[in-house]
Amino acid sequence: MKHIFTIHSPITFLMAFSIVSQEKLNQEDVVVISSNYTLPIPFGMVIPAFSEINQSWWSKFASFNVGKAFDFYVKDIIGSSKFTAYVDIMHTYQKLLVTHENCKAFHFFEEGTDSYMLPQSLEDFTRTAVSDQFRNKTYPNTLREVLRLLRGYTSALHSLPYHSQSYQYEKTRSYYCLSNYCYPEINSAQKIQVKPNFDKEELNILSSSIQLNNAIVIVEETYPDKYGITDEEYKRILGLTFKRLVIAKDNSEIYLKLRPSKKDLDSRLTGLLDELGFKFNIIPNNTLAEGLFLNSQNLKVVGFVSSLLMYASIFGHDGYSMIHLMKNKKKTRFDSINGFDKLVINIIK
Repeated sequence: MKHIFTIHSPITFLMAFSIVSQEKLNQEDVVVISSNYTLPIPFGMVIPAFSEINQSWWSKFASFNVGKAFDFYVKDIIGSSKFTAYVDIMHTYQKLLVTHENCKAFHFFEEGTDSYMLPQSLEDFTRTAVSDQFRNKTYPNTLREVLRLLRGYTSALHSLPYHSQSYQYEKTRSYYCLSNYCYPEINSAQKIQVKPNFDKEELNILSSSIQLNNAIVIVEETYPDKYGITDEEYKRILGLTFKRLVIAKDNSEIYLKLRPSKKDLDSRLTGLLDELGFKFNIIPNNTLAEGLFLNSQNLKVVGFVSSLLMYASIFGHDGYSMIHLMKNKKKTRFDSINGFDKLVINIIK
């Protein structure tokens, strides 16, 4: 029996690596399908995702019927072996994987804040749909739906829900998580709590050999941009945060964890901190925040709604949210993160 994992991010890597270790799976039977993500510590057989190896026009033409092409893709990896799938989310390619004729079981593992949230609308169940409408009111929508069928996406496949907690009907299905707050609607008997267990050499790789003690880590995230926080408002929030946490401007233990695609020169956060007169250090982009947390002591991790605030708490540090310092905070889907207020300390006005 083979074991196939789908990963796309640092937290999904950490979960998959830890599950293999905790369940004592044979490395020779493990396949890791990695989507646009380079594993810091390779394990099992690492394979580029189907979408990555079919980017050219010719390969897209050759794999026009995605359903058939994906089955050949799996066969090229494991032959006719039966397998168990471990998926982070139920996106289109995960749907193709778990409906493969040789897939005998599938389980979920957490992949960030989505795993801590309940569906808020019907659209949360249909997030992989080609259209965001429930009626084909225009010709382009109709054509896209027809094209989808021609490409092998059947109505049965299309109807599988995106939301992971919709699949709890099978009581032998496991939901691997770092905290019991994860997967709020799943029976505790189906949850398996994962405890990351890396040796010193592995931790040094994940943390870039950085070990912090009693430091402040500020997490850059998309929330301020998405919800229209102006520069002046952002600076006011940062100023209040530093005042509440008694952080001096000349504190040499302030570190920034920028988004993976960001550089310090084009980061909004670094510019605002410069304007406020705070000194700070940039954590290297190749450093996994989760690895840094596991390799450090007594951190204060600050942000808005990032899952890293929760992971900081889970790994023994203090996570602080600045979200309640906003003047006109709007209600968003992030308000439904289960356990956020238990794991993360809200900085109050």
